[in-house]
Amino acid sequence: IKPAIIFYHKHHIPEHGDNLVEGLLRIKAKLLYLLGRYDEELEVHLLLTRLDHIAPPYWLNLSNCLGRLSRYSEGLDAINNMVQNNWHYKSFASESVFSSKIWLEKGIHFEGMSRYKEALQAYTKAAEPNPGDYYSKNLPGGNKHAPEALHKKIALLVKLKRFREGLAELDHLINLWPDQVSPEQIDEIIGKVPANYKKERCEALYQKARVLSFTGNRENVGICLTKAIELDPKK
Repeated sequence: IKPAIIFYHKHHIPEHGDNLVEGLLRIKAKLLYLLGRYDEELEVHLLLTRLDHIAPPYWLNLSNCLGRLSRYSEGLDAINNMVQNNWHYKSFASESVFSSKIWLEKGIHFEGMSRYKEALQAYTKAAEPNPGDYYSKNLPGGNKHAPEALHKKIALLVKLKRFREGLAELDHLINLWPDQVSPEQIDEIIGKVPANYKKERCEALYQKARVLSFTGNRENVGICLTKAIELDPKK
């Protein structure tokens, strides 16, 4: 236990009280997550949500863990339980510091349950500016969770074969957070677009060329543009 106590005192942030047992439980949950022992991690999160001062991050962590275990309905219940039982977070849709993360988690659970329309709506909400999050106010788009939400929305749109919508979201993502998109991620999108969707593949190649240009990779930018022109000379 002694090494864990030392680790706790070096790394914990006393946002929700400075209880030593609570801090050790948080560390234990993190270590179990890193070890991939999600069933055991879940037990620790359940203990944390039973504390006298129930903190929203503990419910969010519980929800996230349930998602990793593909227990999406229970994960969604955990989110809803947090919102319903913490009166000062009931208006999370606009002013809570946790609103974007809540919508992101809900999107993941909706998608896991194949409720794709609701998942897309949740990812959209998760990517919106969040004036209630002080730490995001100076970031592009005013939301630190937006890049992850948009990546998930793009992936789901591609999965649903709504390629043009997915590429429009990709364009939006690159405009705001160019450093949050890699050429490999765009290659993954291209690989899922059928060969007969030439305009969509062409657009994806142009987006890849944009991302490569930010790194000064002129040779590969030229290759992408050549491939795009071959697919759609009129572009």
